[in-house]
Amino acid sequence: MINMPSPLILTKPGRNLRASLILTIISISYLFWPDVKTSYAQEAYITNQNANTVSIIDLTTFTRIKNLEIGGKPAGIAVSKDGHWAYVTSPEGKYVTQINTNTHQIEKRIPLKGGPLGIAIHPNDQTLYVADWYKHRVFVIDLAKATITHEIPVGHSPSGLDLTPDGNWLLSADRDHNQVSIIDTNAHKVIKTIPVGKRPFGITINKAGTHAYTANVKSNDISVIDLTTQKNSATLPVGNRPYAIALAQGKVFITDQYSETVSVIDEKTHKPLGKIDVGEYPEGIATGPNEEFVYVACWFSNVLQVIDAKTLKVIKEVETGDGPRAFGRFIKQ
Repeated sequence: MINMPSPLILTKPGRNLRASLILTIISISYLFWPDVKTSYAQEAYITNQNANTVSIIDLTTFTRIKNLEIGGKPAGIAVSKDGHWAYVTSPEGKYVTQINTNTHQIEKRIPLKGGPLGIAIHPNDQTLYVADWYKHRVFVIDLAKATITHEIPVGHSPSGLDLTPDGNWLLSADRDHNQVSIIDTNAHKVIKTIPVGKRPFGITINKAGTHAYTANVKSNDISVIDLTTQKNSATLPVGNRPYAIALAQGKVFITDQYSETVSVIDEKTHKPLGKIDVGEYPEGIATGPNEEFVYVACWFSNVLQVIDAKTLKVIKEVETGDGPRAFGRFIKQ
């Protein structure tokens, strides 16, 4: 079993009073927010580890379309740029599942060794990258042939993966080496390692491809990596047990598992903009189209919540399957 920041299977004590009050307030306020429904992204693909499913959520109507059986304790998720496919890692099943987003059916499974966790897809939609937590490597998969073409050694316990917009660099958050590996995707090798905070897990690159951000679960901070100089340029404190990061409207949004908050930081000045109360054990986080909304999967609350990126308020939520992680870019644009 993979020793991730959240245990693979948790016994849930139930929602606390604060979470229940938040749900009530959100439900009431949404009744007086008639224009919100028209601006959501199309679909979200939420990996539910306890339920062994992926919840497919229509973000126009904000309803759950389907719970698709995946198996193997699904965790990582990546949606192709053209929106036709979603790819899910199953660490205990040792495979990647390809989902057809038009039919909402499983297209195929690609067997992998080790413990597949973090996942990212090249901007050309032809190559998939999967982090192997156990064997400290990244698999390179040719999607047309559904075969592994390369195995790239990285630091211990690679977790989150992300690619620069041009697809030339792949970044791996190597949790147990407290570093980020920069991989040349053409040469299929590590060209640089950058020290970051303690136990980096989630990693996100900005749209310009100039900076990357790691959520450091042990040191309760994020590291800002300048990709021009290939150096750690800043360390910023956040909540307790940061897990993953999303960017929207010049702001950095970080899920704080133990604090049950999302920390918000100004991307340019690095000044804190506040903390947003969310459900229990927030984990996966992603940005919708036009950066209007940020979506947060809450592991213990079994919900996907929507944050207005401008007002920094939770405005809506929908129920998922049991144990949502949604580790990766889970929005179909």
